[in-house]
Amino acid sequence: ACRKINPEFCFSYEGGWDRLMSYTDLSWWGATDDLLKQVFPQRALATGIEQPFDYNKVNIAVLNGCHLLVGPANYNRGMEYPPMKPLCRYIAEVTRIRHKLFGALSRGAIIDASEGLLKRKQSLLKIRGAFARSPHAKWKIFRDTETGLRAVVLANLGNTPLKAGGIAFADSPRAPCEVHQPFQKMTPSRFPLVLTIPPERVAIVTA
Repeated sequence: ACRKINPEFCFSYEGGWDRLMSYTDLSWWGATDDLLKQVFPQRALATGIEQPFDYNKVNIAVLNGCHLLVGPANYNRGMEYPPMKPLCRYIAEVTRIRHKLFGALSRGAIIDASEGLLKRKQSLLKIRGAFARSPHAKWKIFRDTETGLRAVVLANLGNTPLKAGGIAFADSPRAPCEVHQPFQKMTPSRFPLVLTIPPERVAIVTA
């Protein structure tokens, strides 16, 4: 009924009642390994972004395919709140990349991860260097269920840059790829890839 008035009408909900999935694919709260997303790849959780220093909450949301529920100053201010402006610029850049790769990063299936319930015994990703050894480095691979495009999200949750070498998908170690990073243009490249990921930032590689 609402979409007859506004075709873009949508909503999210706080809860886990499966009946509501008939009306929306978005529920609160993320971010976590959501096994329902393995059955319904279009499903997403929402992550609250409330404080000026929440860069890693944004990064973890990207790692888990979560939508961002932005509430500056714990939902008491708007996006123009001065302390939040640097973070909002980062959110804008992350959103720009995710919009371009929406089919993979938001509505795609998670097919491998560096840790957790979705980690495969035989990894789909090859990676070495400081990134591979750091406890602050995390990654997940998404697959667009319509096009087959794969996107690996590489997140540096630490406070120093991390170099990642030999990045490649295990089944296509010499394939062409694209590198997407906040505040940078997309860069065409080829596996194996070498990247240095700044602190509290993400990089996305697609192939």
